[in-house]
Amino acid sequence: MHHDEMIVSWCENNAQRLYRRRGEVAFKAATQHLSGLAEFERPQAGMFMWLKLTVVDDFGDAAAAAFVREGVVAVPGHLFWVVSGEEIRSHIPNSGCSSEQQLHATASPCPFIRITFGGLSEFQIQEGFKRMGQAIRSLL
Repeated sequence: MHHDEMIVSWCENNAQRLYRRRGEVAFKAATQHLSGLAEFERPQAGMFMWLKLTVVDDFGDAAAAAFVREGVVAVPGHLFWVVSGEEIRSHIPNSGCSSEQQLHATASPCPFIRITFGGLSEFQIQEGFKRMGQAIRSLL
């Protein structure tokens, strides 16, 4: 068996089944714990899920701190912008702020977050969404 065939075989037999199952668990947990708090779709591929918070305008410092207090982590959506930091900074007049502060200012508000379920057990996925719901509710 060639290397490429081995990878395809492993992916078809293991990775796809694993991520499909974890994605389904994540979607069900999100539906149970985040309905009315966030918009999301059933994951179609990979090990990530995008959420749009609907009850807060920004996943900024306060929201991130609430997630940490509940023991969960999410990646702020603005980190995945398709334009580079330089492109963003080039459109901001020099206001006396550092370029990092300027970049952060342009990234807000951003209600999107990305979470991963790839390395988690089904219990951890369910518990994580429960805690995310608690964190979001604490901001209301």
